[in-house]
Amino acid sequence: MDLSMPELEGIAATKLIAAEMPSVKVVILTASESDATLFEGVVSNRKLAKRLDLSENTVKFHVRNILDKLRLHNRAEAVGYALRKRIDPTT
Repeated sequence: MDLSMPELEGIAATKLIAAEMPSVKVVILTASESDATLFEGVVSNRKLAKRLDLSENTVKFHVRNILDKLRLHNRAEAVGYALRKRIDPTT
């Protein structure tokens, strides 16, 4: 999936595909700086620790536990998981 498409941006297209054909898997091969909104909630452990007034090691520990429980390897997979499950971070 190309995130930069002329008629329908990639995230919207991915959501439509997932809604219409849930068995189809969409792979995003590249992302550019203009796609930053996709990853805006994915911050470094250091930034998250500062925001939450925690140590960086505490954040690493909890992020790792969350990823392990979801059987994911990294934050990019967590973004994909959230999109597939239609998790809305604003609710």
